Amino acid sequence: MRRVGVVLVAMLCLAFFLPGCTAKTTGVPDTVSAPVPIAVFLSESCGECREVATYLDQLAASGTRLEVHRYSFEDLTSASLRHSLDLLYNVPEEDWYVVPTVFIGRTVLIRADEIVSRLPHLLETTATQDTTFLLSHLTTTAPDTSQSSSAVSIGAVLGAGLIDGINSCAFATILFFISYIILRSGSRRRILSTGCSFAIGIFCAYFLAGIGLERVVAETSWFSTVARWFYGILGLLSAILAALSLRDAILTTHGHAEEMTLQLPGREKGRIRSLIRRAAGSRLMPLWAFLVAFPVALLEFLCTGQTYLPTIVLIIASEGLHSHAVPLLLLYNLLFILPLLAITVLAAAGVSSECLRSWFTRHLSAAKVLGALLFTLFAILFLSRWWKGR
Repeated sequence: MRRVGVVLVAMLCLAFFLPGCTAKTTGVPDTVSAPVPIAVFLSESCGECREVATYLDQLAASGTRLEVHRYSFEDLTSASLRHSLDLLYNVPEEDWYVVPTVFIGRTVLIRADEIVSRLPHLLETTATQDTTFLLSHLTTTAPDTSQSSSAVSIGAVLGAGLIDGINSCAFATILFFISYIILRSGSRRRILSTGCSFAIGIFCAYFLAGIGLERVVAETSWFSTVARWFYGILGLLSAILAALSLRDAILTTHGHAEEMTLQLPGREKGRIRSLIRRAAGSRLMPLWAFLVAFPVALLEFLCTGQTYLPTIVLIIASEGLHSHAVPLLLLYNLLFILPLLAITVLAAAGVSSECLRSWFTRHLSAAKVLGALLFTLFAILFLSRWWKGR
């Protein structure tokens, strides 16, 4: 019995001390059991970035313990974070803002080859204090993307929507609509109902078109492949439109508005006026005003789309904007129909279409200058994205 007792005591001592001794002699570093956080900076127009994005998705699908914090190079709100990380990790100046780049623990991996070759080993050996080092810096220096991106988004949409709403194509249609429908309605109530119905129809047509274009481009698999060249082409077209808008501003200043380049062709103008005249003869004028707005918007798109399409692409190109695509398009189109609603109210108040036309003619040159500035901004944004993705 005494021997049995000694054996039991010895076994209990081994069971208590053996796990600690084994842990001390294995030599395994103190790694985290939770997913390892990494900060990855990518660009939609970069081929290597797409390879790295696919590689990270494959790692996650295979059960590898990683927590990916993705930052889009096109998102301006991520620039300050990337710069601070480059300084913190002593990244050589020639590698600042280079994509793809992965920050893990206290290590930075630049370019696809280095990421693919070194990341699996670092995911296995990164210690707790190293992951805390990265996470603490991300949480303390990351920009408030919810506020800054919202400010940039609202500013961009505000400018594009309002300028598109007062361009010569849209405004000419509004004035013609005033002459043939609203002022023939008689009472102020019918003027307001008819004008608002037409405005709602225009809003629905453009909003649905914007949502459709955004979905088609965003969900097209080949868009990321040609994104860089698409941005370059769109940037050049925007620069050309800026020059043409400036030329039109000069022409209107000297009283040659009929010679403007950026306006609807005569055939499309005739079709729009024909549709409006038919609606003017209907008894259910508000309903027909709403319905006729859809084909009118389609014909107008040849002109208004010069601003609308770059705005949609800009929303898609920026991660900070793309996540808010629907409310941004809603805001854009609300601002687009704002001049139409304002003119409807003025017409109901007794302001004549001749007075409105005279006011617009006097300010047409200023509207063209605003358009030139907007197209210049588009050119800078798209060409910068083309340059960064080279």
